[in-house]
Amino acid sequence: MNAVVAVENKKGERLELTKDPDYIIGQIDGLGPPTAQINTSKMVGYDGETFISSTAGSKPLDIYIYFQGDVEDSRIRLYKYIHSKEYLKVYYQNSHRDVYIEGYVQDIKIDHFADMQMAQVSLLCPDPYFKNIVEQIDGGSQIIDEFTFEFTCDEGESFEFGTMMEITEIVALNRGEITNGITFRMRMNGIVTDPKIFNRATGESFGISYTFQAGDVVTISTRVGNKSVKLMRDAQEINIFNSIMPGSKWLQLDIGDNVFIFEAAAGQSFIELFIIHRDEYEGV
Repeated sequence: MNAVVAVENKKGERLELTKDPDYIIGQIDGLGPPTAQINTSKMVGYDGETFISSTAGSKPLDIYIYFQGDVEDSRIRLYKYIHSKEYLKVYYQNSHRDVYIEGYVQDIKIDHFADMQMAQVSLLCPDPYFKNIVEQIDGGSQIIDEFTFEFTCDEGESFEFGTMMEITEIVALNRGEITNGITFRMRMNGIVTDPKIFNRATGESFGISYTFQAGDVVTISTRVGNKSVKLMRDAQEINIFNSIMPGSKWLQLDIGDNVFIFEAAAGQSFIELFIIHRDEYEGV
């Protein structure tokens, strides 16, 4: 196959299946888009049904691995990386995408008496989407250069090495196929009170009723199943979920350009906002 495939277990141990001479990938099922669950309601006296909602289910993924060389040794070595009921990350790279998907091993089927032994590794991926291997980071502070080397400096003279610009509007680009949650990270360079982030297109906002001090770092995760608001202060992590402002929305990253604006009741100029996300895809 033309793709590069690797697996990584919960310990971070990685097996390069397509680069290891002891293994050949025969087939992978589940590389396409996930199956959707469509919910409808039948209306008495009318033809057809009414659409209610739709969701994507979990993704089954099956990898067929043929053993080469010393078959017994290859099979036993595979067991060291892939364990039934355990977490497994699958990496997949082709000419267009470099992604991974996370799941749990449901079954490992092996016919020990076949002429050519093969392992069928079956995974269930609760999150059915493939994620880009590269994490995107937008925002922060912008520094404008004020001088370049070479230079001379007489006694008493001074030079500006750079000018810090305050950015209150950040554009984050989602090149993937899925609207997904993101991570906002705010670094406070002074006292900041009640910061709030807005999605300019939707008008939705997410705010925190809290007074922060210089050096604080706030991390907000809006991913479904992993929503959190945490403060890192003096090397100690504090859960400030209860400080979320009433009416706040868990802001999502739509496909294409997304513009986010931030403000604060006090100390807005002390905020550095970073937007962290990965593009996600239905299939490869």
